[in-house]
Amino acid sequence: MTPRRAALRALGVLTLLALSACAARPNTPANTLLDTLRAFHAHLQWENYGAALGQVDPAYRATFAAHVKANGKLTEWEIGGIDLPEPPGDAATVLTRWAGYRMPDLTVRAGLWRESWRRSGDVWTLTALEEVDPGL
Repeated sequence: MTPRRAALRALGVLTLLALSACAARPNTPANTLLDTLRAFHAHLQWENYGAALGQVDPAYRATFAAHVKANGKLTEWEIGGIDLPEPPGDAATVLTRWAGYRMPDLTVRAGLWRESWRRSGDVWTLTALEEVDPGL
C-alpha cells in the first residue's frame, strides 16, 4: 500500500469515527440546553446581540436588553452549574461566571449570573437573569 493510499484510508476511518460520534449523541433536554447555553453566551461575547435576543423570552427581551446595555461587553464566561430537574426537564437554573468591561472607562467587572431557562419542545429560552453574590 502506498503512503498516499494509507493516509486516505486513515482519513476515511477518522471521518467515519467522527460522524458516528455525532450520531451517537442523544437529543435530550440536557444536551439541547447545553448547546443553547454555549451559543447564547458566545453570541453575547461576540456582540451578536440580535441572535442572543432570539434566545430570550419575548416578555423578558426589553429587560434583558437593558441589562446587557448596563453591563457592557462580555469577554469571558463559564457555565458553573446547571440545575435541570427530571422529569420533565422543562425548566433549568444555570449559574454562569462572567467577566467583561464597560465603555468608555474600561471598568473591568466580573460576577455570577443565575439564569432561568424554560423549554418548549426542543427550544430553550431565557426567562430571567439576576446577579448573584459570588460568595453564595
